[in-house]
Order: sequence, then structure tokens, then C-alpha cells
Amino acid sequence: MNLFGLRSRHPFRLPVATLQVNGVQPCGHPASEFPLLRRNSPVQDRTVHAGADSVDRAVADIDTPVWRTSSSIRNWALPCLLALIALLLVVCTAPAQALQFSSGLASRWTFSNTGNRCQLEQDLGGFATARFVGVPGQGVRFELLPTRDLFGAGGVMATAVAPEWHPAWPDARERGLLDHVEGGVVSAAEPLATALLMDLRQGRQIRVTAQAGYGDGEDGVAATVSPVRFANSYGEFLGCQSRNSPTSSSRSAAHTHIPFDSARLVLSASNRERLDRLARDILTDRMLTGIFIDGHADARGTAQANLALSEQRARLVADHLVARGIPRRMLTVRFHGASQPLDNRSIPAADAQNRRVTVRLTRHQPGDTASVASSAR
Repeated sequence: MNLFGLRSRHPFRLPVATLQVNGVQPCGHPASEFPLLRRNSPVQDRTVHAGADSVDRAVADIDTPVWRTSSSIRNWALPCLLALIALLLVVCTAPAQALQFSSGLASRWTFSNTGNRCQLEQDLGGFATARFVGVPGQGVRFELLPTRDLFGAGGVMATAVAPEWHPAWPDARERGLLDHVEGGVVSAAEPLATALLMDLRQGRQIRVTAQAGYGDGEDGVAATVSPVRFANSYGEFLGCQSRNSPTSSSRSAAHTHIPFDSARLVLSASNRERLDRLARDILTDRMLTGIFIDGHADARGTAQANLALSEQRARLVADHLVARGIPRRMLTVRFHGASQPLDNRSIPAADAQNRRVTVRLTRHQPGDTASVASSAR
């Protein structure tokens, strides 16, 4: 084998045949050869010189292409070498890869309930514990509790990443900076905490990244929170929050909902009017601390389609409230697909009840933090 003018001493040599098309290679390099392997042919070099009109016959006569260097490689060897050197320079001067922590496919979520405190936890390979804490009247809080804080003094970014098995792969969305107490906890309050919770609900990973707090600070640290085995524990977490949620005696505690027609994303005129009235009440309520908007779907269709539909419905209601002057920072949008039906029967009336968006308000009262279930129907 001849490579850059040197012949290989390898004892095994493939039988090859080379093809020239009017002395020109299809890439545009003149007098180059395309090596082609012919099955069951004798161990020899064979060159087929063909006109353009006989290329098909020449190629059809040869079974499997195999690259072989020839003397013409010198025509493009130098550009290839320069490109290789440039690539090596880029690789060698690139920033160091982040130190990675994750429990991977072996990850597990555990749910616990202490008093009125609901918790979801995942161990990240001994580096840290990822935790969601739900307290009635205070929404959800995300915490990353490292056994040893390796994050530097700069910002700690949370990014939702679709893993390779996810339909949206390789989509990645920055969610925002997390609070970081140097030497301690990394955390996020509402609405970012619920956004991260919903990302896991959709099967996305939460990737927490920052510059390292050791060495010269050029290295990075990354911790990945996995969505594997999340669904069951999330259901327990949500049920815990609902059971522990108090109601205010000063307002109606009736659980109503904004209904939707099957597979539709349209607010009826009556529901728009009720949302308008709700928006006016919110704007005059100085004790209001938060607004939780939860989207739901009936059980027809796939789980993935229902989850997406419930998200779209919840965001439609949220956008309507924002258009009426409600600050978006007060809104926490959640979506649950068909996982929380009001009626489990397989009849049209039950499906109509389950296709809904609920709006829940949290308020501070003197000496009391109350959660008020409110809606427009």
C-alpha cells in the first residue's frame, strides 16, 4: 500500500480496482483514482478507464467500494494535513470538560411527607441530593444540597435538556440562574422551581452547571437531575400538596374549573368573561402572593399528547390573565395530562369534567397563610 510515497509492509493487501471518469474525479480533482473492491477477483490492481457514458456499467461490474491511496493523493494531502492540524489546535485549546455528577439510569426518586412538608428527592451519585419541597401557601422550592460544594462564586445555571431517548432530543433550554450560598445550598423558588418540576414531568433532564470553585476556576462542574422513575413519586408529591393545602374562610373554597372541548384550545366567551372578573379581583387583592394554574386533559389519546395538550391549555389561560394586566412573575403554570381525573368513568360526561384548567390563589392573611381555590367557569 502506497501512502505519501511510502509502501506499507503489512502482509495483507486487499484486491482493488480503480476507476477514472475521463481522468476526472467527481470532487473536481483531476487524474485521481477511486479504488473499488471486486469480490472474488485475483489479488491485483486493475484500472478501468471509462467514458462518462459507461460509468454505470463500470460501477455495476464492481461490487463493494473500498478506499485505497494512490500517487494522486499528493494533490490534496497538504490541505488535508492543514485541516487536521487546525482541528487539533481547536481541540487542544478548548475549555476543559465539566466534572459530571449523575445517577444516570439507576436514578430513583423518593417521596416523603413530614407534617405539612412534602418532599421529592434524588441522590446524584453521592455528590449531592436534588430536592423539591412543597409547603402549602408557599408553592414549591428546588434545592441542590451538595455533600461538598464544588460550585464557584459565579452564577449557577439550570438548563432543561431532552435526553437521547426523548422525542425533542437534542433540545436544550436555559431556565435561569439559581441562588447559590457559597459553601452551601443551591436553590430556586417559584416560579422557576415549578418550571423545573414540569420539565422533569415531561421527561427532560435538569442540568445544573457552574464554574468550579477549586483550582484556577477554568474547570466546570455539572450535576444532572434525571427524570427516570419520576412519574409515580411526582403523583404522590402532588397529592400530598393537595391534601395539606388549607383554604380561606374569607373566600369561596369551591373547586371549579375552566372547561375545554375535546382536543380544542379555545376559551369560550363565558370563560373569557369569568377570567376577566378574576383578573380584576386579583389586581385589587393586595394580600395575594401567587397564582397557580393547572392544566388537565381527559384520558383519550396518548399520554404524551395529553400532557402537551394540558400544558397548552394552562398557558392559554395564563396568557389571558397576563393580557388583563396580571404580572407573569406571579403565575405558576403546571400541567398534568390525564393523571388527575375528577371522574374516572369512561363516559362523555366524565371526559368533559376532566378537560379543565384550574386557577388557585395563595394569599397572606394576618397571622395566617392561606391557599384559596378560585376559578372561572
